[in-house]
Parts: sequence; C-alpha cells; structure tokens
Amino acid sequence: MQPGTLKDSRDFFATVNNNAQTELSFQKKFIDKLLSVTLKYDNVLYNINNESSEEGDWENYWALYLKELANKSLKRIYITNMQLSAANAIRHYMTYPAIFDFVDISQNNQDSKGGRGKAHWDNLMFLREKIASFGPVPLNNVMIYGATDGGSNYSAGSETEAMDRFWRDIIGGCASARFHRPSVHNKPWGSGLNERVQTNLKVMNMLLEKLDIVSCTPHNDLLSPNVSVPSTMEAYVTANIGQQYAIYFPQGRYTVDLDPWVFADKLKLQLLDINSLKWTEPEIVEVTWKGGKHDWGFQGIISLETPSNKQYVAFLEVIE
Repeated sequence: MQPGTLKDSRDFFATVNNNAQTELSFQKKFIDKLLSVTLKYDNVLYNINNESSEEGDWENYWALYLKELANKSLKRIYITNMQLSAANAIRHYMTYPAIFDFVDISQNNQDSKGGRGKAHWDNLMFLREKIASFGPVPLNNVMIYGATDGGSNYSAGSETEAMDRFWRDIIGGCASARFHRPSVHNKPWGSGLNERVQTNLKVMNMLLEKLDIVSCTPHNDLLSPNVSVPSTMEAYVTANIGQQYAIYFPQGRYTVDLDPWVFADKLKLQLLDINSLKWTEPEIVEVTWKGGKHDWGFQGIISLETPSNKQYVAFLEVIE
C-alpha cells in the first residue's frame, strides 16, 4: 500500500498486515488522543473492534499498543475483542491469553449469530465450559439484541427473548449484561432502556439483595421437568448448593422439580413476580425423597410451579 492510498474500510483494517506506516501513524495519533482522555479514569473497558471479523493480527497489534501506552502512564487497563462469532471470541482469547483480559460474547445474544430459548443457554454453557480451562475469565455481554415483539428484524430476535437472554446471562454466570440500544433508522436491534427493560433491571437488583450470586454456579443439572410427557419447559438455575438457589422462569406455565443435592429437609421459598416487582410471602417447603432418603439412586424433590404465564424467579434458602 502506497502512502495516502487508504480508500475504504478494507484498506483501513489492512494497515497492520501491509505495514502501511503513513496510515498507521494517523491511526496511532487517534489512539493516542483517545487514551489521553480515558486513562484519567479507572472504569473504562477497551474493545478493539465491534462485531469484528478482522484477522487476529489487527486486533493483537492494537491491544498491545493500548497496553504499551497504559504501561507508560503506569495504568492497568482491560481489553477484549468482540468477534462476530462468540465462539471465535473465546478461541481468540484462549490463543492469546497474555494479550486480552476478558471475553465479550454478545453475539450469542441474537437469533442469527447465537440462539433463542434453551439453545441460547446451551451455547452459553458450552462457551463457559471452554473458557473455564483457563481459570476465572469474565464473560461480558455489552449487547443483548432483541426488539419490539413482532418486529421485522429477525436477526435480532424479539423483545421477550431479550428479557430472557438477560436473565440467562446473569444466571449463567456472566460478568455483565447490557441491553442493546433502541431502534435507529427503522432497524429494531435492541430495547434500550424502555420500561420493560427497567423493570427487569430493578427485579434483578431485588434478587441480588438476597442472593449471593458470586458464590453461585449455573446448575440446570438440579432440575427435571415434572410432567408425564417429553417437555421443552424452560427454567434456569444458579445455586450455591446447600445454601441458596435461584430459578428463572420465562413467560409461560412451568412445573419443575428441584433437587437441592444435599440432605436438607426444609427450605424457605419465595417467588418474585417480575412484572409487578413483588415478592410473595416466605413459605417453608419440605424435601420429599424418591426411592428413600438413603437408597441407591435416590433423588430429593422440591416441586415448583409458576402461578401464571408471567416471568418469575423462585428463590430458596436451606434452613434445616
């Protein structure tokens, strides 16, 4: 590439591989100016590319350049690269763990690049399992796609699905979850901070006032559908086994069995109605034992049923 021949985005992202020093010097000036502002603050996370499909050399180059500037200013910064594929974002981190500090898997939060319903959860658990081999690594979701139900953007998904994705991301052990911006130029990609989003955020805070979520782990293995036919019922669990359990139920009527997986006899149960932002009064529920408490193949059972077709969270604490 000759100096001054940067014409379009393809040239812009080729400066590193082409060693286009003139163009790189201008790009560096932009980054220098940016960090002269952001390094004054300790609450800034850095993402090399948004929805990137660029080669790794580009992202690695700029991540290292940012860290070099930060080191000169005696600052510690945290960097990721948001790939257009959540799996590729995980692969890139696992290939270059010394360069990047966390992973953004936002693309799992849309229909076209991720999944809906149980598939969204299964993708998250798959990615979480892969990254776990590297030890604690934050999984972030700076964008949860999904806009007005019945909208025309089938890539993003529905607003109802966006609410469910938010809860699955938190219940699934992610470090952050944020709803994408509202519709712009008739492109309904996200829900922004509309009333429905604000309600779900408030209810999450209500749950976290009771639930010590940093001590919990996703545990859908504790659930089984309480129906006599094959079921696609949805429910999602995080638990500190023997202490606390939280189960998210999307819209619909669900009946599931929870096995607390300890020899507990009684637990305190409260249901959180997401739409009305209200807790039910606490009640004591007893564990029943399928096959006998100390028999081979035993199973502890607490039956949980949603009272209506709305979103709910069940919160249980072991008391005996």
